[in-house]
Amino acid sequence: MMKGKKEEMERVNRNFNSQMRGGLEMYRRILAGLVVLAFVSVASTALADSGDPLSYQVLSERSVTNKAVVKLYLQNTEGMAGVTIPLSFGVVGSDIECTNIDFTGSRVEHFLRFPQTDNENKRILLGLVRALDENVDDVLQPGEGLIATFYFSSKNSHCVPELKLTTWPLSAGELCFNMCDEKGKSLLRKPIKDADIQIPIKGGSSQGVLDSEPAHFKLERNYPNPFNPETVIKFSLPLDSRVSLKIYNILGQVVNTLMDETLPAGSHSVVWDGKNEQGSDVASGVYFYRIKAGDYESIQKMTLLR
Repeated sequence: MMKGKKEEMERVNRNFNSQMRGGLEMYRRILAGLVVLAFVSVASTALADSGDPLSYQVLSERSVTNKAVVKLYLQNTEGMAGVTIPLSFGVVGSDIECTNIDFTGSRVEHFLRFPQTDNENKRILLGLVRALDENVDDVLQPGEGLIATFYFSSKNSHCVPELKLTTWPLSAGELCFNMCDEKGKSLLRKPIKDADIQIPIKGGSSQGVLDSEPAHFKLERNYPNPFNPETVIKFSLPLDSRVSLKIYNILGQVVNTLMDETLPAGSHSVVWDGKNEQGSDVASGVYFYRIKAGDYESIQKMTLLR
C-alpha cells in the first residue's frame, strides 16, 4: 500500500514538473514576442543619431542578372538586447521579390528572430531580441558585422535591390528604427515618418559584383589564417546546391555546423567566430572545415590562436 502511494506521488510530481517547464517555455516565448512588439511600437522622439549604424552590400552575378544577394551590417557601440529594422527594397509594382532571409554566420544567430516579408509592398521588417536563455551569453556585444543576408530575384527585369529605412504602419505609435540595451533603454531612435532614409553602401561602392558563374565547385583557404577571433571561409558553386559546411577538431568531432541549406550558384562566404554549437569559445589549435555540395566534397585546415 505504501509503495503504491509513493509511486502515485512520484507520478504527480513528474506531471507537475512537466507542466511547469511547459508553462515557463510558453512564458518565455510570449515575453520575447512582447519585447519585440514594444520595440516596433515606440512613439517618436527625436534623439541624436550616432553616425550610420547600418550599411549594406549588394552582390550580383554578371551572368545571372535576375538574382541578387544583399548583406546587411550593423555597428553598435554598446551591448544590445534587441533591434527592429523596417526596410524597403524596391519600387512597389516591380517584380523583384525577397525569397529568403538567412542569419547563418551573422552576429545575431543566437537571437530570437522575427522577420516579416511583404513582397507586394516591397518591405521587410526585422525584429531581433535576445534569446533570454541564461545558458547563453545572449547580449549582442559592441562591434560591427553581418546581421542578415537577403536573397532577391525578379522574373523579367534586372534585379538590383536598394535597402532603405522605411515606414511600416502599426496600430500604436510611429515606427522608428530602434536599438535597445539590456535594460530596454533606447540606444538610438531614428524617426522615419515622412520619407525613406537611404542606408549607406558598405565600402563606398554601390554594388559588389561577383565573378561570373563559376565553372566548378571550389573551397578556398580561409582568411585570415591563423586567426583570432574570426575568419572568413569562401566557396563557389557552379549550380544551385544543398551545402553543408562544418568545423571539426583534430579528433574528427564536429565543433560547429556553419551551414546546411540550399544556396544559389555563385560565390559565397561564411564567417566562423571561433565558437562551438553551444556558443562557447573553443580552445586554440588546429581545426578543419569540410564542405559538401552535391557530389563535391573538400576539406581545408586552419589554426586558431587565442
